[in-house]
Amino acid sequence: MVQLGDDEADDGDGHTSPVGGIGEIELNGLDEETQRFVLESHFENIGLFDFLGFELASLALSYSDYAKLPSMNTARSANKDKMGSVSTYITLFKSFVGIGILSIPYAMKLGGLIGGPLGLTCIAILAHHCMQLILETSDSMPGRVVSFGTLGLKLCGRWAKVLVEFSLVLTQFGFCVAYIIFITENICDVVCLETRKVVCPGRFTICVGVLVLLQPFSWLKSLNVLAVPTLMSNLVLLGGILWIYYCGITEISDSTKKAEGLEGFNWKEYPLFFGVAVFTFEGICLVLPIKQAMAAPAELPRQLRETCILLVLLFVSFGAIGYVAYGKNVNSMITFNLPENKISSFLRLFYCLGIFFSYPVCMFPVHNLNESKYECLKGPSRDLHRNLLRTVVVFLSGAIGLSIPNFGLFLGLLGSLACSLLAFVLPALFHLKRIDRYHATRLGDAKDVALIGFGVLAGAVSFTCTIREMFTGSGSETN
Repeated sequence: MVQLGDDEADDGDGHTSPVGGIGEIELNGLDEETQRFVLESHFENIGLFDFLGFELASLALSYSDYAKLPSMNTARSANKDKMGSVSTYITLFKSFVGIGILSIPYAMKLGGLIGGPLGLTCIAILAHHCMQLILETSDSMPGRVVSFGTLGLKLCGRWAKVLVEFSLVLTQFGFCVAYIIFITENICDVVCLETRKVVCPGRFTICVGVLVLLQPFSWLKSLNVLAVPTLMSNLVLLGGILWIYYCGITEISDSTKKAEGLEGFNWKEYPLFFGVAVFTFEGICLVLPIKQAMAAPAELPRQLRETCILLVLLFVSFGAIGYVAYGKNVNSMITFNLPENKISSFLRLFYCLGIFFSYPVCMFPVHNLNESKYECLKGPSRDLHRNLLRTVVVFLSGAIGLSIPNFGLFLGLLGSLACSLLAFVLPALFHLKRIDRYHATRLGDAKDVALIGFGVLAGAVSFTCTIREMFTGSGSETN
């Protein structure tokens, strides 16, 4: 048994590692990398990794300068502490539902009232199939595989692990840029609205102010202090979704209003739809770590299937209501279509506050990875150098955010590039290269090759079209 304190873990030799409040943990039979993962992403701290994902926590720790962990021989079984069915469902659900849901009505405009729901459903089916492929592939491996990147390393070599890590860091940093865009745009709009256009701050002013306020949080060495704010961000997200549902339904039921520009299929902009939709459903990197944290991992395939069905119903209904309510005028951030009243303004500002505290959680593993690669940043005497680098990275995210003309298209850009690789290409490739090949069939291999081709081709087309749309001027929008 390994008993850990609230703020640190003793390695038995007087050294400590900054793992907070995780109680008794099972380490028996796990390799050192997996031990690090289990210690840091233990379910009692699972709220800290919302919008972050277990994979990034594991990845950050695999490069961290932690003290030697307790011996595996001192650990004991602790299945009673592992996630039950309800905890697993909640974890799966909130792992997929993040800020990207606010752009689903915009994705519906890009896909059409019929093409959008059909496209979302098809992408959900393919994403779910690829998650099941990862579970099947990991089950064929000797020992336990808790990391998507480690699975790639064992099956395809170092380049596959690097590609997984690059895609993860890119999406993680992209989340942070998206947060900056969302906070800046919404604060500017709400302040101008509530002051009756007497005070209308510019995007640059608000962005710089937000970045300055974020700096102290970027210097944190532990995420423990963000536990309550992160819980708040989850509650705000739920409240925001419910309010947007209500406003959309109210708008539709108003017989004096009729949305303009509704299309069944929007073939012209359908390639743009692909990136936003994939960004919404990409969560495959969470599958293996969640399986490791479950008390009954054999139940994960069924729970994953049921969760995906629920997500399809949520995303399709949310997107369709938003699109039908506002038509061609639906914004890439649906919050800009909400009625102009005190409730909407309060909710938008509170949403910004919740996302503000999610930013340092998202950026934490990015900082750890940067600092692990350079000797000049390691050691207690290098705090000033590390904080300086973190400051530069935070301001870089703000600079990129200010240069992005369209929030939805930016999410689509990430989806078509990094998320398409993670969701379709790499799972199918790893399944094709799995060790347990005596169960392989020609049809199964053909499906894997088709998924790889689909992910590469669709991602490349969507990426090209999104870049052109963003920087030719037609992809910008005025809020």
